[in-house]
Amino acid sequence: MPMIQQCCESSQRPTGQHALVGTASFGQHGSIWSARGRSHAEGSDQRTIPALAWSEPDSGIVSGPDEVAGKRRAMSAVRPVTIRDVARIAGVSLSTVSQVLNGRPGYASADTRDRVLAAARELNYRPNALARGLVTSRTGTLGLVITDITKTLFPKVVGGIEQVASQQGYSVLLTCARSVEIERAALDTLLDKRVDGIIFMSNTTEAESDHLLAPARHGVPIVAINRPLDTTELSQIGWDDIEVGRRATEHLIGLGHRRIAHLAGALSPPRRLSAVQRLAGFRAAMAEAGLPIDERLVVDAGFQHDGGFAAAERLLDLDDPPTAVFAASDSMAVGFINGLHRRRVRVPDDISVAGANDDSCAVYVEPPLTTILVPVAAAGRRAAEIILAAIGARTTPTPVRETLGVELVIRHSTQRLDSPDRLC
Repeated sequence: MPMIQQCCESSQRPTGQHALVGTASFGQHGSIWSARGRSHAEGSDQRTIPALAWSEPDSGIVSGPDEVAGKRRAMSAVRPVTIRDVARIAGVSLSTVSQVLNGRPGYASADTRDRVLAAARELNYRPNALARGLVTSRTGTLGLVITDITKTLFPKVVGGIEQVASQQGYSVLLTCARSVEIERAALDTLLDKRVDGIIFMSNTTEAESDHLLAPARHGVPIVAINRPLDTTELSQIGWDDIEVGRRATEHLIGLGHRRIAHLAGALSPPRRLSAVQRLAGFRAAMAEAGLPIDERLVVDAGFQHDGGFAAAERLLDLDDPPTAVFAASDSMAVGFINGLHRRRVRVPDDISVAGANDDSCAVYVEPPLTTILVPVAAAGRRAAEIILAAIGARTTPTPVRETLGVELVIRHSTQRLDSPDRLC
C-alpha cells in the first residue's frame, strides 16, 4: 500500500556507481574505482567493503565467481533490479515485460505472462518510479500541506486523502505550514518534487493567497480544504466554521443556559481562521438570543488540551462562573472537563460542556462529550477524488466549490439548566 511520506531533504548517491566483486572502495567523492580486489581512489579518504557481484550500469550483465548459485540474489542485493533482469530470467523481450507488468491484456500468452510475473517475484522487482515518471510525465504522488500533524483534526483529513489515493496507486507527500512564508516554501518543495497534484489545508487567517494559485498556473491541479479563497482558479472543499460555533451555542441556549463561556482556538498570531470563525458563530448565536457576553468568559485556549485545563481554573475562580461552556475543539473541551474534575465540579450537573470536531477523545472522556461533527475525513476523500479526476482529465476541468454540512452530536456532557440533578 502506498505510504504517507514526511517531506524532508535527503542526500543522494552519486550516479554511475559500479558494484564490484571482491572489494569496492569509496573515494572522497563517493565514486568507486576498484575491481576484483584491486583498488584505487582519489584522495586518502577511502574504505573497503565487500561486494557481492559486479555489474555494468546499463548492460544488465552480472558475473562473478559464484555465477551459477548466487548471481540472481547478488544482483538484487547490489543494485535495483530492472526490467532487463526480468526479461533475461523470463527469456522474453523488454517490451513483453513492460506490457505484462503494466497489466495490458492480450499482449502475451498466459504462459509468457506467468513466466514474467514469476521472474519479477523471484527477483523482487519493483518498478522504477522515476523512470516511469519520465515516460508518463507523472510521479504517482500527491502533495499535501496541512497546518500541524500533531493536532487531532489533521490526521483525519490525511486518512481520508490516503484512503482514496491508495486505491488509485498514489502516494501522499506531507508537509506542514503555520504561516504564509512556510506555505510558500512548502508549495515550492512539492513542485520541485514534481507531484501530480496538491491538496492544501492550512488554516491561517493571513490574507495573502497568490502563492496558492501558483501550482494551478504551472499546470498542477490544486484543491483547498476549508481555506475560503476569493478565486475561481482552484477547487475548494470545506465546511462552515461559523455554523459550528452557532450550532453548539444554540444547543446550550436551548437547554436554558444564559451565562455561557467560550474556549476559543488560536486567536494570537499566527491566528487560525477556524478559531476566529467559531468565535464569530458563538457571538452571533448569543446576539440572536438577546444574551449579553461577559468578555471574561471568552478565553483563548489555543486549541490545546492544557489550554482547556487552565481555563477551568480561571473560570471557576470567577465570582459568577458560567453554567455552560462551548469549546472550539474537543481537545480543549476534554482538558476543561479534566480541570473541572480536579476541582470536584460535576459535568453536566454543575456545568455543561460542548466541543467541536467529534474527535475520538469525545467518546472516551467521562462523561462522553456533546460536540459538533465536522466532516474532515469526508472533505479529505472528496478533495482526493477531485484532484485525481483533474490529473486524469484530457482538458482542464472547471474548479468546483463545495460546502459540507456539520452535525450536532448530543451525548452526556450537556443537560438542561433546570435539571433536578443540578446543585443549587
